[in-house]
Amino acid sequence: MTTKDTNAPPGDVRCPRCDQPVATAEQWRTVPEGEGDGICWGQTTGSCSPVDWRARALRAETHRSNAVALVERLRDRARAHAKIRDDLISRGGSLHEAAAAHDCAVECIAVIGYVETLLEANGEPSKKDRHGS
Repeated sequence: MTTKDTNAPPGDVRCPRCDQPVATAEQWRTVPEGEGDGICWGQTTGSCSPVDWRARALRAETHRSNAVALVERLRDRARAHAKIRDDLISRGGSLHEAAAAHDCAVECIAVIGYVETLLEANGEPSKKDRHGS
């Protein structure tokens, strides 16, 4: 079966049974039979496949837990690279190596910010709420 990018725009009605965007009148008229994966064509007949909401919730919780753990590992890595940078500078070590350690710390912090933004967008407490700062 071929797949065509025919997903409904965000905000359109979703089927309460399968959680896919419900086919619009336009899609009923224009999408060829056998195409249009990702759209609910059976809401009116109840022929769509129901979502296993428990399994979906468990997967989401696993992803959330993994993201929180990733943030903590990245924080540890950023601190370690900052310490390496500071040690190299204080001992008169290679500025090139210190700059590389600094860059690694900055990249970790950037990824932390991105992951935390995703977590907050999905209902996780903000960094300020989690850390009380």
